[in-house]
Amino acid sequence: MSHLLRTSRLFAWLFLTGLSVAVIVTSGFYLYLRPGLPPVHQLLDIKLQTPLRVYSKDNRLIAEFGEKRRAPITIEQIPTIQLQVFMAAEDARFYEHFGVDIKGLARAAIELVSTGEIQSGGSTITMQVAKNYFLSRDRTFIRKFNEILLALQIERE
Repeated sequence: MSHLLRTSRLFAWLFLTGLSVAVIVTSGFYLYLRPGLPPVHQLLDIKLQTPLRVYSKDNRLIAEFGEKRRAPITIEQIPTIQLQVFMAAEDARFYEHFGVDIKGLARAAIELVSTGEIQSGGSTITMQVAKNYFLSRDRTFIRKFNEILLALQIERE
């Protein structure tokens, strides 16, 4: 029995030590990366590039000029089936996570370790918004950590 007790204590101490190291490393990453992150309230004030529209005297559209032809719409204007398809393709667990999908990131990490190459990013829609509006498209671990921190901040605000 004393051998079993010593072994279980050893595993308990190893577990607590590993957990402590993980917390310290995570805190270190946060403290290192946080000062360089942009404020997410900028998302609320995004100005989309819309084309210059030329109308006739009787208010008919004659032409549009510009690189991007964007027309902002509300989410209510998007058909439900289109939203469901988009969610299924991009982030099937959208309503089940807090901006970061731990299962998706774990899957991507396992793929990276097993193949040696980045197969998929494990990003959620919130993480993609953070990347597309604030970060570069570089495939680095620092960018991924920044993406995670921004996604958490977006979901909080």
